Amino acid sequence: MSLLKLPNELLFQIINNLGSTQDITSCCQVNTRLNPVAKKHLYRYDVLQCGSSALSWAAAKGREETVMKWLDAVSSLGERAHSEVLASAILNAWRLVAQHGHVTVALLLLDTGKVDIDSNDLGGQTPLLWAANNRHFEVVRLLNIDSEDIDSE
Repeated sequence: MSLLKLPNELLFQIINNLGSTQDITSCCQVNTRLNPVAKKHLYRYDVLQCGSSALSWAAAKGREETVMKWLDAVSSLGERAHSEVLASAILNAWRLVAQHGHVTVALLLLDTGKVDIDSNDLGGQTPLLWAANNRHFEVVRLLNIDSEDIDSE
């Protein structure tokens, strides 16, 4: 029997038992039927096992689709994903967005409602300072506007 003739539920169980990002990514690339099943698991695996490296990569590269898939994976995990690890991942993504000037990714992260725009990284710098130092004025404006909205409430 061909692997591709199995129901999606069984395919998901097989993919769920793969132990590395590389293996899951390979399943994503095998064919178009496996791709959506494997990708869904890939992002969940990233959140739970890989320190949210996909979010960091997407924030640095400005990959909106990857950020959206990562956020979907987080929301599908429910309460398990709302932890200090998630807060740390979003803070790191904020820093990367500010360093690289990706406004659309910044907007996606802001829409989650889980972002503290005044948070400091380990060096004591805020996203606003990162954006200003790297001359990403659109991000600076976005952060200033959002800060003013919060202050007026």
